[in-house]
Amino acid sequence: MAGISITRLELTAAGLRTAAGRTKDARAARRMLAIALVLEGVDRATAAETCGMDRQTLRDRVHRDNAGGLPGLVNRKVPHRPRRLAPAQLAELSAWVAAGPDPARDGVVRWRRRDLQARIAAESGVILHERTVGKQLATPGLRRLSVRPQHPKPNPVENVWACLRANKPAITVFDTCDDIVKACCTAWNFFAKDPKAIASITSRSWAEVS
Repeated sequence: MAGISITRLELTAAGLRTAAGRTKDARAARRMLAIALVLEGVDRATAAETCGMDRQTLRDRVHRDNAGGLPGLVNRKVPHRPRRLAPAQLAELSAWVAAGPDPARDGVVRWRRRDLQARIAAESGVILHERTVGKQLATPGLRRLSVRPQHPKPNPVENVWACLRANKPAITVFDTCDDIVKACCTAWNFFAKDPKAIASITSRSWAEVS
């Protein structure tokens, strides 16, 4: 009992146990049971350990019980933190993301969170962390930004050279420059004899003529 002074005595130890059995809040129930043990003469350390808490937590809850009764043993709900951006500002952010950046004004060709962070600060005077910008982008109606720009698809010429490197000169050590030229010519002639392969790796839907 040393160090704990229970001043609210409307409920006996038996009454606290009854209340603990009725509540749906498991943590509040443990606190009620710990105080019941203290009322029965159990030392603070044993009462706290028996109910799954440390001595300081039990002490704090006794003070809460003294001040507010059983409601003081229930965790207080933390009020929801309001959004840092107002609905109008979120709509503006959505428009920026949909339209994309202006390279001349924004200095980038693809939005990143830090770019939007800077523009939000400049336009609205609201300072957000990059992670908070990402959370704002998770709002329905906004699309997420990719971590990094997607690499464009290789053009037909790159596809041709990739095919040649993979099928002929690949994993080969050449002794002279002439050997390299000869191997490239052999690979090119091999490729030129296969029109179907050429059409397959070089065709593009936007280049088709009907």
